[in-house]
Amino acid sequence: MFEDSPDFTKGMTNYFEDSADIEIVKIIPNAINVVADVEKNDPDVVVMDFQMPGGTNGVNAIEQLKIAYPELKIMMLTTFMDKDVIFGALAAGAKGYVVKSNGPEAVETAINDVINGGGYFSPEIAIRIAASFEKDIVKKQEKFVDLTPREKDVLIEMCNGKSRKMIASSLNRSIYTVGEHLDSIYKKLHVNSAPEAVREAIRRKIV
Repeated sequence: MFEDSPDFTKGMTNYFEDSADIEIVKIIPNAINVVADVEKNDPDVVVMDFQMPGGTNGVNAIEQLKIAYPELKIMMLTTFMDKDVIFGALAAGAKGYVVKSNGPEAVETAINDVINGGGYFSPEIAIRIAASFEKDIVKKQEKFVDLTPREKDVLIEMCNGKSRKMIASSLNRSIYTVGEHLDSIYKKLHVNSAPEAVREAIRRKIV
């Protein structure tokens, strides 16, 4: 975890110290030597703040890591909800974006989703992505995408910032079934992750 706030890191450490599934390997207060730090600690998921001391922000750090480790799973955990930061992080390769105020439970959900090959948006971030595409990017209707009614339900829930587990609960389906729907959605939209699916869904005005 790359995070410089002592109070926040203490809260995260206290929350995860009893977790059977997630261990915080190392908390590093800046991203100055981000590639070397990741090589040394070898985390399954890198959790990255945006603003840290030392001159290297979270988006720059993600860009460096993706050059060195293209398959590395990274998520943002920050207070920043600025459009440029959000899209910068996603473009750099972040597979999740969590707002700190959502609490450690959201962080836990996001980490699990990213580890399992998915992605996670805090609801506030999903709303900003949708608003940005509607205002600045969407210019015309794309080619029709033949989603089933259930696939569209899953996609709508995903765009609302819900995890696989939350989607399964909301739609009264198993996580396995939701996963099958997501695989089909990814193929039809020609994407490889939840963040990409959300972007395509909004860009094509599917939801």
